[in-house]
Amino acid sequence: MNVKKHGFLNFYLGNKKRVYMLTILLAFILISQTGFTKSDLSKTISIKLEYKSGSVWDSDDDGIESDKAAIDFTVENTLFSWDADESKLCTKWEVYSINNEKATTLCYGNNRCCNLINLAPENPKWNDVLFLQYGKYGASRNNKVSARVIYVDYNLESGNSYSNIYYSEWDYLYAVYLDRDYFKDVVADHATSNRDYINILSSFEGIKAKNNVDKIILTDAKDNKIEDNLKDKDLRMRFYLDKGTIVFVNNFRETDLNWQNLEKISLETDNKMISEHIKSFNLIPRKSVILSGIKGILEEDEYYGIVEFDVEGVAYDGVMYCNDYYQCSLLGECKEINEDCYKEIGSTVKVFIPHFSSVILILNSSTINLNITSPDNTAALESGENVYLNFTTNITVMASYSFDAGDYIPLGNNNTFSSKINGQLLFGVIKNGQHNITIYIMDASSNITNYTYSFIVDDTIAPNIDVSTADGELNSSIINSTNNSIGITIVSNEYADINYKLNSRGYQNTNLGEERYITINIELADGINNLVINASDMQGNSKLNLYTFNFTFLPSCSDGIQNGDEIGIDCGGSCNSCIPFNVSLEKNVFNLSENVKVTVLARANSAVNLTVLLNESTIDTEYIT
Repeated sequence: MNVKKHGFLNFYLGNKKRVYMLTILLAFILISQTGFTKSDLSKTISIKLEYKSGSVWDSDDDGIESDKAAIDFTVENTLFSWDADESKLCTKWEVYSINNEKATTLCYGNNRCCNLINLAPENPKWNDVLFLQYGKYGASRNNKVSARVIYVDYNLESGNSYSNIYYSEWDYLYAVYLDRDYFKDVVADHATSNRDYINILSSFEGIKAKNNVDKIILTDAKDNKIEDNLKDKDLRMRFYLDKGTIVFVNNFRETDLNWQNLEKISLETDNKMISEHIKSFNLIPRKSVILSGIKGILEEDEYYGIVEFDVEGVAYDGVMYCNDYYQCSLLGECKEINEDCYKEIGSTVKVFIPHFSSVILILNSSTINLNITSPDNTAALESGENVYLNFTTNITVMASYSFDAGDYIPLGNNNTFSSKINGQLLFGVIKNGQHNITIYIMDASSNITNYTYSFIVDDTIAPNIDVSTADGELNSSIINSTNNSIGITIVSNEYADINYKLNSRGYQNTNLGEERYITINIELADGINNLVINASDMQGNSKLNLYTFNFTFLPSCSDGIQNGDEIGIDCGGSCNSCIPFNVSLEKNVFNLSENVKVTVLARANSAVNLTVLLNESTIDTEYIT
């Protein structure tokens, strides 16, 4: 038996808890492994779930019993399209408590089959009767009992591996347990009323499946769940739809309702015809409920309706009711009587109507004031760089935009928005031409409206650049230095590509990057120098710039050239004195293993390379500084 709650799976046998690791995943692995013989898809199992007839339990086979008795279920009449080996069958049972909203699963049949679905067999026979009592397997007053028959046969042995696994569809019946005092004075009315209740439960399943309804609850007028018969009660049905919408059908009696047509109810939260009709009034539908089919179940004077909308994050400014003929009218806020009106209660809007058709939350498109302050579209922009989209709205909304039909850019939830527009060129520059921005205004529910805004970029001006050294502007400057390599910095008013050449040398290319400046080193010639720089922006606008300046190379005591007042290379005059070079030994004859002492006399900071020869062959070298 498997008790499912909060997503955890626990398995019980008596008082001992066991966890079975063999899962349906194993079946997938078996079927997908290379070399396995796979299941024959033509084989089918047609389940037939019934109340067990001819027994002392639930003798009228209607699924209704005292809470001290049992209801018996059987799948013994299930049909197979082949001669199935019954020793390989199991039945998966699920008892779902409608009152507690909890499910308990158990398995009857073959151990290997039950293990495959993470269960241990409660009963070794797949077709044994399930006896269900109030409180057993989590059964409450109202329960849905489902069953599925499974055939499992596989072999893992190498060379003879195969997998044959077949499932039936699910089938279900209901089990209702009434207080035993209810049976003390059996009257004819009871049978009819309870049979209707079983039919209601079945109809609810059909409504949920057809309309994607999360949950349907039947209560009395005080919201107490119905746990016995329907007789002499003011009733209420609640339909829980998506996005926090609840529909109430209130204040009707069992005798008012045509139960046979209940499953014909249709509920929608989005209807194209209604939406288009609302838009024809220049209104925007925000949330809606369209309920049809109620006329064949209840007369208009036999009930009243309520719709609850969750409006957290939903922008709206009114509520509209439309009948089946698309005749629509605005509802006012409730004053003294809750009829044909609505109430705002926190993040919920509660709408009261006499009978059902369509209820719509609306927003007047003129309610939203969108003020775009950038980019300016009254004249062409002279630059496509760093263009921002800036706009405000008079109410808090969620917004996004797309640029030139590109990806959606989310802007968040606010009433003031700003975003740098990423253009098509390098560094996000917007290319010349006309461009479109589509702004989407939405809320937590859905899109409200969109607005397209156009502007033009027409950049025809080449970038302006400044070129300087560490001492100032380069052009017309006089540079005196002992180093003919200097750094120059190029700064542009736009993102730019740079081609430059010095004197007669070839052009070199570089890019100023996102910071729009770069420092480069150039080797200068003594005398007049000419630097040519061609600067091009991302639009292709370019300008040739010429910088002429004078460079004088100043002598130094370390330039490796005899210049200035030097007597020798980098010595004498204003440099260190020149010292005659001299090498001496302490003696002239040495033994082969003896150390040799060499004395070198030379100018400071000079380098000496010593080489030792023997019979004109080098035996040692040493570099001395």
